[in-house]
Amino acid sequence: MKKYFLGVMFACLGASGAYAQSFGNVLANNPTNHFELLVNNLNMLMLVKAEELREKSEESDDELKTKFMKVSATNDHKLVFTSIYEAPVALVSRAKCNEQLEEDFANMLGEDSPVPTLLQMVSYFKMTDAQASQMLRDSFLNINIHAAENPELSVSCGK
Repeated sequence: MKKYFLGVMFACLGASGAYAQSFGNVLANNPTNHFELLVNNLNMLMLVKAEELREKSEESDDELKTKFMKVSATNDHKLVFTSIYEAPVALVSRAKCNEQLEEDFANMLGEDSPVPTLLQMVSYFKMTDAQASQMLRDSFLNINIHAAENPELSVSCGK
């Protein structure tokens, strides 16, 4: 009787497993577009470079310390670059945020900016210099500055 019961149980488990779709199949059948891959690849690059950026920031005399950078996307397929900084509480102000925003924006779109090259590098699509530059001009930049003494005290700005 035990053998019969075990046989029936394994047969049921085997049958249900045959009809169940593996998670790999679910992922394989989920449509992903090139823009989503570009955003993902930029974030992976940011993660790889994050520690290096933090170390450089900590070693510098700047009062704003880079903590993290990430990329997201809008529903209408525009890139959103977000930089998160930590600063003494006295520097957590709208004026400082706007000042940092202008500096980061100039660095991102400036003539010597590495960002267009990075876009081309992480893209699976053959992107021209003009396309990469246009994508950057259409993108948004957000800055968040958190107080070192109290991370809940922060200011954000963007354009």
